[in-house]
Amino acid sequence: MKIITVVGICLALLLSSFAYAKVGGGDILFKVKNGNVTFSHDSHVQSAGLACRQCHDKPYLSVAQHKKVSMKEMEKG
Repeated sequence: MKIITVVGICLALLLSSFAYAKVGGGDILFKVKNGNVTFSHDSHVQSAGLACRQCHDKPYLSVAQHKKVSMKEMEKG
């Protein structure tokens, strides 16, 4: 009985995490003098069909930008 309860709880936690998973950044509010501006991340990604790298190029390294590093170099920082 305990095993069924534990498995049920784990399954519920796992499935509930999918409800919170969302690709995108949601809406961003810019507060400026002339009036607030809302940037809709979803409309830019879905409607315009933009890929993440088109706006966010720094966090996503390409194969050409990727550098091979040894363990000694990583230990140095």
